[in-house]
Amino acid sequence: MRKILIVLGIVMIAASCITFFVGANLATNNLSQLSQSKADPATFCRSGEKLATAEPRGTGSGTIGLLFCVDDAGQRRDITTDVMENAFGQMFTVLPGWATTSFTAIALFCIGLPILIVGAILSLRGSRKPTPLMPSEGFSGNPPATLKDQLKQLDDARNAGLISDTEYERKRQQILDQVS
Repeated sequence: MRKILIVLGIVMIAASCITFFVGANLATNNLSQLSQSKADPATFCRSGEKLATAEPRGTGSGTIGLLFCVDDAGQRRDITTDVMENAFGQMFTVLPGWATTSFTAIALFCIGLPILIVGAILSLRGSRKPTPLMPSEGFSGNPPATLKDQLKQLDDARNAGLISDTEYERKRQQILDQVS
């Protein structure tokens, strides 16, 4: 169960990263294509009209001029708003897809991370081994006890009620047999 949780958490976090970067890449590509394939303003002019522009408003590279369609009689019809609405309308077709992938990535991460943490905690708890009470039972963390120390620990365990008289006699004999 621990390993499954760890693997599941890692997979979900990886999927969230992939989802986020793929979604961001798609949104960037779509916006790039929209900016490159701006609708030709001349398509907003009716038959008999030609596209004309006026001086740009504002300053800097992001400014645009007013766009007009002019007929043969010199009548001007402002199409700036129509062209801008078309450009912004195309941009807003990209945003829902980007938002969906972003929210999906965030959800996968927010679910995957706690699953990974729980799996790691369970794994750490499961890897602990109980330490034996008696060094003579194979606990290699302490230096080997002398015969006197082992018998003293055994007496202390019996006096504290940790082992029965039968267990005391059996362990005492094991200790003495190791010496012989």
